Amino acid sequence: MADPPERPGPGAGALDTAVTADSRRGPIAVDANTVNAASSGPRLADDDDGFPVRGWDRYEFIARIGEGGMGTVYYARDPRLSRDVALKFIRGSDTRLTLRLVREARAQARIDHPNVCKVYEAGEIAGKAYIAMELIDGRPLGECGDLSFHAKLATIRDVARALHEAHKLGILH
Repeated sequence: MADPPERPGPGAGALDTAVTADSRRGPIAVDANTVNAASSGPRLADDDDGFPVRGWDRYEFIARIGEGGMGTVYYARDPRLSRDVALKFIRGSDTRLTLRLVREARAQARIDHPNVCKVYEAGEIAGKAYIAMELIDGRPLGECGDLSFHAKLATIRDVARALHEAHKLGILH
């Protein structure tokens, strides 16, 4: 397993947390939502380790990144493609939240912009809906008070450009 980033940032989630000034991008192979279950199959975690699913060979859980209004985001490893990802799981099994998560994934996947993290896949495992996304190493916006005026201005510009791209596609935030 890879070592977790020192300070994983908000690069995982809805448009409100997926916008970043990081412009590292390359072609992405999207894997269909498949789960090659072990003999006992994936199941919901039943202890305090914090990860929502056990026995899932699709992703290797590494650490919890953070929590938001809809759910929790985890740092994980995709062993098939040898890359780190952010996994967002919704809280509970509310059908409305599941539909909202799917809409969020579809909307975000339509945006091709260097300042919006890529969606790799969305699916369900052991009754839990999730989105697998690009993991962006960075700091949460609340921890960026030490940025210079010009760096703050550049960040605002990058966020505005990403939102503009979403708006051009009819996606409102």
